[in-house]
Amino acid sequence: MYELHEHQVTGAGYALIVISTFAVLARFYMQWVRRDQFRREDLIVLFAFAVLLCLGAIYIYVTPIVYRVADVGDDTFREYSGFLQDAVTQLKVTFASAILFPTVLWTVKLSLMSISHRVIQRQSAVIRCWWVLFVFVGLTYIGTLIVNFLRCRSISDYFTPGECSTGRDERAQYASFLFVIVADILTDLLIMVFPIIILVRVQLELSVFVRTSVIFSVGSLCIITSMCRAIMVGLLMRENIPTFPWLAFWDLLDCSIAVIVACLPSYATHYIWITTRRNARCSNTYELGNSMHGNKFRTITTINSTPPSSSHAEKLPPHVGQVVRTYNVSVETEDV
Repeated sequence: MYELHEHQVTGAGYALIVISTFAVLARFYMQWVRRDQFRREDLIVLFAFAVLLCLGAIYIYVTPIVYRVADVGDDTFREYSGFLQDAVTQLKVTFASAILFPTVLWTVKLSLMSISHRVIQRQSAVIRCWWVLFVFVGLTYIGTLIVNFLRCRSISDYFTPGECSTGRDERAQYASFLFVIVADILTDLLIMVFPIIILVRVQLELSVFVRTSVIFSVGSLCIITSMCRAIMVGLLMRENIPTFPWLAFWDLLDCSIAVIVACLPSYATHYIWITTRRNARCSNTYELGNSMHGNKFRTITTINSTPPSSSHAEKLPPHVGQVVRTYNVSVETEDV
């Protein structure tokens, strides 16, 4: 398998952090343009971004150390003063990254769940299902932390070079890797499918259903990335324990894409907002004369989570990004 060079790992780390930073800044800039209020999922995305920065920082910091240690192990260089300390530092970063990596991914899941919670929070029957899903996602996150602590026979082995390398340890590390991958993909699927099922029950008109479903389907990008990571790293683990540079690269790539995915619903909301404003301006044009009759435009006014025959509808401010109904409004003016 092709081995990454030091400058490739650090360069990829810097690039992914810059791209993620731009994505997060663009998200909040768009919200400021829309004068949208600061929501719960915004705080969650900021936390995920902060954890990503920590993960990227420790990977970039330790990468030169990893290559120095690897050169000694390959007999390229003789053991130098501080070699043992560098080896321990590498193990500490590996342990910390195994905690930070799922933290970023599961925080992004929580941000997407926060959006669906806002949509269905007034529906008692559906909200119970949401809480069941929330508990399941929380338990899978706890599971990822537990399997991380079980990869070696004892905690001290994590930070002692050469200790966590028995056959039992290698099998435990492979099992831990598989558990995180399966839990990640499964929870992404559930989080993505759950609100779409609710939208089907609401029986929205097709155009609104499609664009709202797209917002909730952004998790598919995380699933694709996780599958690519599983294939690449999994193949390496079948041959031998994968090298640190490959783990660092895929961890940063997966987490960066997850943070960007968390920003995509806001981008979609902004696009719909711009389109709605443009259509409203076009529909409000009129000729100079005595009056204007029958000028129609589409405006988002209500959320309705019951079949169209029901008269129960909840009035909401026109914040795009919620499940909404659209209505034709007739505008008439008088000569003044």
